[in-house]
Amino acid sequence: MTDCWDLHRIPEPGVEILTGMLHAVVRDVLGRGDPLATRDVSPEELAGLRWIDAGCDAERLRTVVGTFGDLLSLPLAVPDIGERPGDLVREALAAWSNGPRTITFRSSGTTGGPKACPHEDVLLRQELVGVCPLVHDASAVLATAPAHHMFGFTFGLLLPVALGVPRRVRAPLPTVILADVAPGDILVAVPFVLNAIADSLLHAPRPGIGRGATVITATSPIPAATVRTLQDFGFRTIEIYGASETGCVGWRETPDVPYALLPHFRSMGDETLVRDVPGGGLREYPLPDHVARHGERGFVPLRRRDEAVQVAGGNVHPGRIAREIEGHEGVERCLVRLMRPEEGLRLKAFVVPRAGWSAPRLRGELRTFARERFSPRERPQSYTFGEELPKGPLGKPGDWDMSD
Repeated sequence: MTDCWDLHRIPEPGVEILTGMLHAVVRDVLGRGDPLATRDVSPEELAGLRWIDAGCDAERLRTVVGTFGDLLSLPLAVPDIGERPGDLVREALAAWSNGPRTITFRSSGTTGGPKACPHEDVLLRQELVGVCPLVHDASAVLATAPAHHMFGFTFGLLLPVALGVPRRVRAPLPTVILADVAPGDILVAVPFVLNAIADSLLHAPRPGIGRGATVITATSPIPAATVRTLQDFGFRTIEIYGASETGCVGWRETPDVPYALLPHFRSMGDETLVRDVPGGGLREYPLPDHVARHGERGFVPLRRRDEAVQVAGGNVHPGRIAREIEGHEGVERCLVRLMRPEEGLRLKAFVVPRAGWSAPRLRGELRTFARERFSPRERPQSYTFGEELPKGPLGKPGDWDMSD
């Protein structure tokens, strides 16, 4: 790290930050076909619009304001569609500044609904004290992750304000990103998007396109092959390890080295993290993963404690999915797991059929069964059939080669 940073150098959230959060909510609710959702919007522009000009009717406006209020832990009154979004931002900021200044993000849980994870504003800013020195010479942030989720907020919205550099919001599409990325940019993108970018570069090489640009990624493990492809095309890569409950915990630049704890964490035990709290005091967090320790401040995540895996940027639980598939009348046993990197980025299923059920018939029925019960990221993309579930050398559930 080549620069000295402390909490005083990270600005408190103001109109610009809250406007970015509101814009992200609007993008989700309206979709990218509406005027407010298709371009960068400055606080000045937003102040000059009316909700009706932005594409909001009364019903969608209630959804926008409810979601925005939940983020800030505020009960916000729904304005008339003839009023201006900028007014809502200023009212929300005034009310929020007089309260506990908490932002509540939601985890991408799959059972029982997403979990609410509140974070004090000061703790979110504290995390950037350890990150800003890594990218202090950046000239802009290219944000592709939604700013009302934790990763997109911290790096796509709060980071450019902390660095004092402009922010460009772009759709998470390889063609859009590669046409816009420039030297000095920090590209903020989840691994799912970066996998697509790497694949695009391998099929249509553009040597040196990432030279002078930095990628910051988080939310799930990124394949080592993707990192190496990005680096081969000139990108510097920074992986952030963390969770919705803990915030940002550690970082690394290459996949073959351990993560290093960020400065705000004092220590990591076998099951807990200990964090220094601004103003004094300590706070403990449960570790979301089993980890291998490397020295005092190095670590490598091994597996999730809740057995969740990441698919398309969200958590899924293979064990729960397998149990639901076993509820089909034609299934005796089922095992679901993440594909190997060379197989793909989705889930696969191994199924032991009940007597009288053929594999071709059951494969078709299970695809219909999955469409009716699972979200797109939860649906197995491959079904393999056999007389018994695969086992490893120690008799535990094992891996298998896909048959379709």
